[in-house]
Amino acid sequence: MESRKLNPEDARRAGLQIRSLVGVSESRVRSGEVAIAIAALDDVRPPGRMAIHRALPGEVDLRSHESDLRDAGWSLFLPRTISDHEMEFAGFDSDADLTPGRFGIDEPANGMVVPALRLDVVICPCVAVDLEGTRVGFGAGYYDRALGRLSGNSGVDRPVFIGIAWDAQVLSPIQRAEWDVPMDLIVTETRVIRPGG
Repeated sequence: MESRKLNPEDARRAGLQIRSLVGVSESRVRSGEVAIAIAALDDVRPPGRMAIHRALPGEVDLRSHESDLRDAGWSLFLPRTISDHEMEFAGFDSDADLTPGRFGIDEPANGMVVPALRLDVVICPCVAVDLEGTRVGFGAGYYDRALGRLSGNSGVDRPVFIGIAWDAQVLSPIQRAEWDVPMDLIVTETRVIRPGG
């Protein structure tokens, strides 16, 4: 029953609380486990275009693994906000000029912009997520708007959406709004979840 599912606001509060308890050194080790799991996925293989993100404190942080991703054959892209409600994906190199964006998160100042449909993988940070792939972020809807325009049901037609979170942020079923974009895969420090699999 939909009424038994967790309200997104409650899921967001719980996820943020869980995230706040993860220390810096613990986050570094756990983030490494997530990066290893992503690299081992059979669902996505380089070469290709991968959108990642710059982590906020307490989030899964792949920054120290970017060179490994590039060495494996991935071209990397970061979100760049272009309005109060929209973002685009811009390429960046290891020496790229990054500047704080709308929320103080580093974004490429320059870099080739690629339509989301031309990406092969989009790594999405999750404040909370459930086993069905329902993702909760901060509530501004940037990822849902950027990814919601994409059609198709598999990586053949669109990018593979991978939600990353700490395992404790995988919560009870969460209410999904019609505009919420479900994740194809969820990767935590301890497991890979394939919703519907």
